[in-house]
Amino acid sequence: MAEKKKTERLQLRKSASTFKIVIPESVESKIRHLCSIVHDVEWSGTLFYRHEGSLEDGTFKVICVDLFVMDIGSSAYTEYDESPDVLTYRIDHDLLGEDIQEGLIHSHNNMSTFFSGTDTNTLIDEGTNSNHFVSLIVNNAGVYTAGVTRRMVTETKAEARIKFTEREYYDSYDGERVIVKDGDVREEDKEESRQTQIIEWFELIVEKADVANNFEEIDSRLAEIRRSKSRPKTSTIISPSSSYKGYNGYNGVQTLNDREKYPYVSSNKQSVKEEPKQRTLFNEWEYDETDTPWRVYPKQEELPKVKKSADPNDAYETPLCLMESFDKELIKSLALQLLTGSIIINEKAIDPDKWVEKMDTIYEKRFGPLDIDKYPPSRTDEVLGNNERLEEWIDGMCDFLLYTEDEDLLDRLNLVAGRRDYYDTSDTVEVCAGDLINYLETLPESYVKNIMVKRLLRYLPNGTEEYFVSKKP
Repeated sequence: MAEKKKTERLQLRKSASTFKIVIPESVESKIRHLCSIVHDVEWSGTLFYRHEGSLEDGTFKVICVDLFVMDIGSSAYTEYDESPDVLTYRIDHDLLGEDIQEGLIHSHNNMSTFFSGTDTNTLIDEGTNSNHFVSLIVNNAGVYTAGVTRRMVTETKAEARIKFTEREYYDSYDGERVIVKDGDVREEDKEESRQTQIIEWFELIVEKADVANNFEEIDSRLAEIRRSKSRPKTSTIISPSSSYKGYNGYNGVQTLNDREKYPYVSSNKQSVKEEPKQRTLFNEWEYDETDTPWRVYPKQEELPKVKKSADPNDAYETPLCLMESFDKELIKSLALQLLTGSIIINEKAIDPDKWVEKMDTIYEKRFGPLDIDKYPPSRTDEVLGNNERLEEWIDGMCDFLLYTEDEDLLDRLNLVAGRRDYYDTSDTVEVCAGDLINYLETLPESYVKNIMVKRLLRYLPNGTEEYFVSKKP
C-alpha cells in the first residue's frame, strides 16, 4: 500500500499595510459586554463582516457587521468547530447576503492583544482554505489587534524551442558500428509550469466606535452574585478549622503574613510539616545573609485597602501583593528570563548587574533607537514606534511569566481559605509582579529595565504602586 503523501504546510509572510478594520457601535457594544461578563477566560466566535476597496491600491477596508459567540475557553486558549448554529444565526439575523463573509473573533481576556504562535497558525490553516481570512483579537482593556490574509500563488512558466538531432546505429558481430540514421534533425516547443503558494497577511488598523456600558445594572447584579459565592475577604481571613493553630495578625485577626505553615486537615488528625523560615516585621526588610535584600513591607497601620475594580459594589480589601511574597529564587529566575528575553537562559551564566548595564545596547540592536532623549527630533516618530514594539514584546513576556506557580504561596493561601483549590495562579499574579518590580529596582539603572517596571505596574491593584517603586534600602 502506497504511503499517503503529507500536505506541505504553507509559509506565512507578514507585509506592511494601511488597511483598516471598522468596528461600528452595534458590534463594539457586544464586544465590550462580552469582555465584561467573560473577563477571566478567553472566548471566541464567528465575526461577520463586509469588505470595501482593493488590496492593490491601499483602499481595502473590513467593516464588521455582527458576531456570534461559539466558545468560552481557558484563561489562555479557546477554539471551536463550525456548527449549524452559525447558519441558523445568519438566517435569524438577516446575514445571508453574498457580500457577508465569516472571520474569527476571540479574546485575550486580561492579556495584551497580539498574534501569538497559535493565532498565526490559525492564519495559515484558515488562509489555506479560503481566499481571504480575517481575525480580530480583543481584550478586556479595549485594545484590539486584527489581520487579514490572502493566499498568494506564484506561477513560474518556462518556454523554449528545443532542437533534437537523432542518430541511430548498431554494432555488428565483428564489432563494426553500422550507421542506420545519421543527423536527422527536429525541433519542438517545450513548456513547463511550476506553482508555489504562501499565506500573506496584513495587520489592520483598528477603528472602533466609542460606546457606553449600557449593561451596568446587569453587571452589578452579576458582581453581587459572584461576591456572595466568592472567597472571604483577604483583609480579614478567619481560621477555617478549630484545629488550625492560627496566629494573631492585624488587630488580633488572622492574616496571611506571619503564620506558621501547617498541612491541610484530614478528618480530626493533623500532621505538622517542617515550618518554613518566618519573615521579619512589616517595616523591616526580609533579609538573607547570603543575598541582597529586595522586598519591603509597609507598616501595619499604613496598609491600604483598595478596590480591585471600578465596580461600586466591590468591597475595599488589602491586596495580596502587600501581604504575601513570591518565592525569591523563582523571582530571580523570572527576572532573568524577562531581562534577557529568553525562557531557556542558563541562569548560572548570567550576572544580573552586568547584564542590565549593557542591556540597553543589546535591545537597541533588536528594536532600534529607544531612548528619545539621545536622538534628534527628526527621529522622534521612529523612536516612538520602536518603544511601542518593545512594550508589546514586554507585555507578551509578562503575560507568560507572571502566571508561574509558587506552590508554597498557594498552599498558604488555600490553607487559610479552607479549600485546596480556592486560589490559583491568576490570584498570585499581583504578588509575582510586585516582587519582580522590587527585585528589578535593586539592579543598575537601565532605560529598558525601567520600561519593564512600568509595564509590570499594570498588574498591581490601583493604589498599591507606591509600595513597589523606589523602595531600595
